[in-house]
Amino acid sequence: MSEDPEEALRRFDEWERGFVLPDLPYPPPPSGSRFLRDWLAERERAFPAWAASHGPADRWDFSPDSIDALATVVREETPTEELFRSPERAEFAEGAAWYWGEVLRRARPSRWEYTPGEPDEHSPFLGHFWVQRLDVKASYTPLLNLVRMLRLEDHRLLGELFREWMSW
Repeated sequence: MSEDPEEALRRFDEWERGFVLPDLPYPPPPSGSRFLRDWLAERERAFPAWAASHGPADRWDFSPDSIDALATVVREETPTEELFRSPERAEFAEGAAWYWGEVLRRARPSRWEYTPGEPDEHSPFLGHFWVQRLDVKASYTPLLNLVRMLRLEDHRLLGELFREWMSW
């Protein structure tokens, strides 16, 4: 992964321009959010340290096989929603959410989006980074998926969400 934020941004732009599914007459427009691009570049830059602090590096390969490891690490590091959302654990939570979103994005042609605003109970997107499939059949907010897993105490939830992501 690139250490240079401009290189990461350039690669993200190339990737985003490169994915257009031929059966979509009007693919959704790419996000123009500089805030999103900066966040993605920061997450990519921070990932090697995040991964190194949570087990063997080869565990974090963005494959479906790594989903159980992610669920385990999230539950061990932040066993409650309150701890997961605490300012002291924000870097961990952001890294875990980015990783989960990247697993999804790499499994199906998808892209990251960001909806500005203050998070509320009515929208899963407002104030959050989220992943949308390019066929627009599914979109997930990774941070909220992890919160839901903790709230439900369901270590299988991410695997179930992944299967849904792939099946629609």
